[in-house]
Amino acid sequence: MVTAIRFVRACVALKDDFYYRHFTRFNLFAPLVDVFLANGDRYNLLNSAVLELMEYIRKENIKVWRGGGDGWGVCEGEGTTWSGCCM
Repeated sequence: MVTAIRFVRACVALKDDFYYRHFTRFNLFAPLVDVFLANGDRYNLLNSAVLELMEYIRKENIKVWRGGGDGWGVCEGEGTTWSGCCM
C-alpha cells in the first residue's frame, strides 16, 4: 500500500492537469483517506506516507481536491467523509 501512495505522490508531483482530473473524476483519493483513517492512531510507514502526500499537496498549493466553487474539497469513501483536504 505504501508503494501505491508513493506512486500517487509522484503523479501529483508532475503537476499535470491530466492526472489531477483523472484522480478527481474517479475519486481516487478516497481509498487513501480510508486507509489512513482505518490505520487509526498508529504511527507507522503507512501513516507517514499519507501525511507526506497531504503535506506536499498543501505546501505546493496543488488544487487536486478542489470540489465545489468555494475551494474546499470533500473526499468521500465507503462510509467516510473527510472535509477540508485543501487547507
